[in-house]
Amino acid sequence: MNLAVNARDAMPEGGTLTIATCRSGGDPDEVRLLVADTGVGMSPELQARIFEPFFTTKELGKGTGLGLSMVHGIVEQSGGRLRVHSQPGVGTRFEISLPAAEAGVEGRAPVAVGSVNRDRARRKQILLLEDDPAVRRIISRRLEIMGYRVLEAGSADEAIAQAQAQPQIDLLLSDIVLVDKSGPWVRDAVVALHPEIVVLFMSGYTDDEVVRRGVREGREHLLQKPFSNEVLALKLQEILG
Repeated sequence: MNLAVNARDAMPEGGTLTIATCRSGGDPDEVRLLVADTGVGMSPELQARIFEPFFTTKELGKGTGLGLSMVHGIVEQSGGRLRVHSQPGVGTRFEISLPAAEAGVEGRAPVAVGSVNRDRARRKQILLLEDDPAVRRIISRRLEIMGYRVLEAGSADEAIAQAQAQPQIDLLLSDIVLVDKSGPWVRDAVVALHPEIVVLFMSGYTDDEVVRRGVREGREHLLQKPFSNEVLALKLQEILG
């Protein structure tokens, strides 16, 4: 989804978005996903930096710079590879290579689902604060598959409004860096409304930088971006039961 959203943004005047899957020509145990656009393309200098956390070419408030970093991390955690080919004025092509499932193996839900007690999860409501719409949709869908009830917020103001309107919120899952406020600022406001709420921050920063930005060392939970479904599920099980 993130790659498709980026492709759309790279074609402000319109163009062609191609999403295709195929078997790898050189490895029968590998499959490929292709996401390509006919947009503005990227220079070699930009291509060298696109997977860096917090690097973005979008204007302020339009992106966090974590989307491609998360994509890259998830692909690597899945045992795959991610390649990019781009030319200014021509377009960009992302190729994801992943290990193929064994023939005849029945499809299964993401590994995270098996790590969570779904009956218990249905009784928990999570307020998700993430200002990147594509990343927010991905995380929200992961949580819903696990069984949790999800309230989405794209800004600090939206999160506060949700907290004011809801009688029960069990967990605040928030990015540390937001366009309008900071995660710790939202934490303080939400905790004032829901004193028993558990707080789980997401960040691509180092531990030292996280503490500098207001996360209380040893007292609050943290997920390092990018994270897999399984890591998210295990963390939620640990702190919510």
